[in-house]
Amino acid sequence: MLAIMATNDLDFPVNNAIKNFASLIANFVAFIVYIFTANIYWSMVLPLGIGLFIGGYVGPMLVRHIPALIMRRVIIGLAFVLAGYLFVQEYF
Repeated sequence: MLAIMATNDLDFPVNNAIKNFASLIANFVAFIVYIFTANIYWSMVLPLGIGLFIGGYVGPMLVRHIPALIMRRVIIGLAFVLAGYLFVQEYF
């Protein structure tokens, strides 16, 4: 989503905030659907919630202090690593 949003004229922190808000809405809708249709492992909710709050607090601080070019390169690199990992996991 950040790669697509990088084509507009907004600053990287603004694009990141828009992405985070869109993710919040999408995850809230998924949460509502899964609460009524899926088997939820409630023992996993607390660790995931703790990680959510830590990431939600630390993430914006990092985005404000790390230059946009470095953030873009790290995101691109991690995207390729993830794609490679998923490819190997699926086909080998």
